[in-house]
Amino acid sequence: HERSARRYATAVDLPLDAAPLARHLRQEAGFPEVWHVDLVEWEQRGSATEATADVILDRGAWTEATRRRAVSARLVALASEGAPPARAAEGESAANAQRLARELAHVELYAMLAPLERLFERPERDVKIAVLRALSRFLFKRTFDTVRRALAEPDADVVEAAARTIEELRFPHAFDPLSRILRESESARVRAAALRALARIDTQEVAELLLGVIEHHRPDERDVAVAALGETRVSRFFELARAELPRLSPEVQAPLRKLLAARGMAG
Repeated sequence: HERSARRYATAVDLPLDAAPLARHLRQEAGFPEVWHVDLVEWEQRGSATEATADVILDRGAWTEATRRRAVSARLVALASEGAPPARAAEGESAANAQRLARELAHVELYAMLAPLERLFERPERDVKIAVLRALSRFLFKRTFDTVRRALAEPDADVVEAAARTIEELRFPHAFDPLSRILRESESARVRAAALRALARIDTQEVAELLLGVIEHHRPDERDVAVAALGETRVSRFFELARAELPRLSPEVQAPLRKLLAARGMAG
């Protein structure tokens, strides 16, 4: 303790530069108040009419093109959500719901997920399929909540629509939900959709997962992964495959050598 005290006996405090940060180095945009966004969503209860109104009124946050799309969606929402309860089971109501899903898809904002989730709760198959098609444009992890619900539906057409949506949800943060679907789904079609989406994500963790699929999974899933990788522009998988090639079995090396040769990376 005494040695430590003597060590700092001659230490002095250096003056601090208290000048403000240069304007060009500042980040003027603040972080969103997540609690406020959640509260507003809770109050709106999935209403497309109210969610689109928020977009329309916020001139500073959204472009004119986005606000025009929100106007179009709101007009449909007013007809769909404002319909009398007696018309809920009529074909016109279901048609309006499908149209609303298509209009919300064009807005492509996170705030539109709650209205789409509400639409998916409707019993009509065509409405559920329209919602799933719309969700293919929403590259958020939350999108998978509805997609996973769709995968549990008894209707084969709804499940197929969900699989097609999965193939479009290819963004880095989708790794966890996609790998979970690949791991847990009992449907070969759904697992193949997850593999096709993963093959278009250029991250190290995806590269390692896909190499594991090619090395250890069933031949049909290996073929899906290889075919999907042959159509992508990712780089990390091919770098990993070339590095790991010598330790792999001849059976696994063969398709990888073809992939690498096609990229001019034959090892």
